[in-house]
Amino acid sequence: MFLVYDDSSEPLGMADNRIPDNDILAPSWHNWETLPIRGKLKQSFGSWSPYLDSAKKDLQFLMVDLGKFHRKVTAVATQG
Repeated sequence: MFLVYDDSSEPLGMADNRIPDNDILAPSWHNWETLPIRGKLKQSFGSWSPYLDSAKKDLQFLMVDLGKFHRKVTAVATQG
């Protein structure tokens, strides 16, 4: 995931690790190769993938804590 702030094209840190792993959360994931931290761009392998249980579709989202950035997110892009 690529997060952009304000009206610029400046990324918020999902590719260069300015957003630490413990600020990337998800209520579910499929296995160890699909942990929430795999939602970062340019990973050497794997990607985040929610646990695919049709009864738990409301648990298929990724959360990124942007608390320290205090910015307005104006764009979100994904890779893959």
